[in-house]
Amino acid sequence: AVGGDTCSSVLTDSNGAHGNWASPQVTHQTFATAIGDTNSSNTYPITAVEAHQRRLYVAVSSTGANVTNNPITTTNDGSVGSLSWSSTGNSVSSNNSYATRTMNGTTITNYLKVTNFGFAIPPGATILGIRAEVERYRASGSTGDVRDNQVRLVRADGTLGSVNKANTSTNWPNSDPNSYVSYGGSSDFWGEMNWTPAAINSSNFGFAIAAVGSSGSTNREARVDHIRVTVYYTKQFYLMDLVNPGSPAFVSGLATSTFAGGLNALFVATSTNNHHAYLATNSSTGFNQLQIINIKDRLRPFVEMTFPSAVGTGMGSGVGQSIFYKDGYAYIGLTTGSGGPEFNIIDVSKPFAPSWKGCYSVGNTVNAIQVKDGYAYLSTNDSSRELIVLNITNPSTPVLVASYNATPDVVGWGYGRALYPVGDTLYFGRSWTNSGVTPQFLALDTAGTSIVPAPSPNTKWLGTNFSLNGIFVRDTLALLLLGSATSGGQLQILNATSTVQHASPIALPPSGSGGLGGTSFGCEANYLYVASVDSANRGYLTTVTGN
Repeated sequence: AVGGDTCSSVLTDSNGAHGNWASPQVTHQTFATAIGDTNSSNTYPITAVEAHQRRLYVAVSSTGANVTNNPITTTNDGSVGSLSWSSTGNSVSSNNSYATRTMNGTTITNYLKVTNFGFAIPPGATILGIRAEVERYRASGSTGDVRDNQVRLVRADGTLGSVNKANTSTNWPNSDPNSYVSYGGSSDFWGEMNWTPAAINSSNFGFAIAAVGSSGSTNREARVDHIRVTVYYTKQFYLMDLVNPGSPAFVSGLATSTFAGGLNALFVATSTNNHHAYLATNSSTGFNQLQIINIKDRLRPFVEMTFPSAVGTGMGSGVGQSIFYKDGYAYIGLTTGSGGPEFNIIDVSKPFAPSWKGCYSVGNTVNAIQVKDGYAYLSTNDSSRELIVLNITNPSTPVLVASYNATPDVVGWGYGRALYPVGDTLYFGRSWTNSGVTPQFLALDTAGTSIVPAPSPNTKWLGTNFSLNGIFVRDTLALLLLGSATSGGQLQILNATSTVQHASPIALPPSGSGGLGGTSFGCEANYLYVASVDSANRGYLTTVTGN
């Protein structure tokens, strides 16, 4: 196998047969459906998919979302104070109808507790923070002041949270402000470290507030018009089970970062002493482009390290675009930034303490990386060097040994996209060239000191508007992933030695509706797992098999 995917170079099915790849079986579904998310408004723009040892790893570019809901259930909770609330049901909406309590002196009310918010946070999301907002005031005409006494969240088991966020030094307004006071925020856990989607979605999850008279002995009335809660969350990295390879099953998820844009690429590597996923992040801060996730416990993956954690390590300032792992080194390609090298070599033999080793300045974005026999092959956005080959025998000083100009092209078109080496042949994919029938699929000979076309037939035009985003070569077949901003996506299956179509192109959902089309695919045994993204940023997962 080349890379992290564990598909063999030989096409076999579960019975040892070659498989029927002339008429493969195809199953499409939204990624939301695949992971059991019932909220159709949640999108999953998948950027990378990798199959590895009966697991499917999926990265998405989404970083964060938030949802604000109103409560359904309201109660008076007597676990604090001595004064019960009236008309608690009036607090579920902002309509100038109030939950009320008349109080005298410095007496304390019971909790006004609201629960059952009807949240549907997607499986695998990580909770980033919780904000509660209350529209409340002291009725005009009454005397004396009202202040917060207790402000807490309600856990999924119905118990009150440990942190009291009451603002005990500020009086409630003495007339309806028609505005809200906020508690918590987008990064506030309220002292709890175990918020999960299931806990937030529980009908018991909620919010509780108790008031107190702050001065005087006369009666005054506390009023609450409305309580609402906003939950902030992110969804970026998913692990699925391939015990039944035809039906990937959701296992766990993880928010690996809150960087704008999320994740752009992933590579999984496991061995006796290594159980990690290496991620290229869309960090726009000039650092933090590499994250290492420990996946030894498939139910509880965690971020082991973010690298680099500070500027000045030698890495460039572009965002992470591509990644490859081999023999203790992570090779990460960046977009063109304001300065610094786009190709970087990181020693990750100690995942908890990675170190930068060396680099090469391409001058353009590095879209894909393959490492083989002491050489790094880079596909780039350089219109005169779409393919670059570096000798990386000494990781500290990569040396340019060859480059390839895939003419004809024009600046802005025909960039290097996908790579797949087999022996001395490098299968190379390009973006669409906007110049007639210029081929997107090329077979190159890398045996000598320069890169030349492999023996003919060695090229294939794959269709108008399509860019070649991924390549697997298995036995005599080339499996090609295509994407287009105007024509959707396709999976094409060619005879790798003659470049003729082995099967009819498989349209990826949603066919012809724009978006990104096919973005990534993974391969294991006799199955392909194909990701595509539509114009609404909705991710799809397609399973293709020759069984």
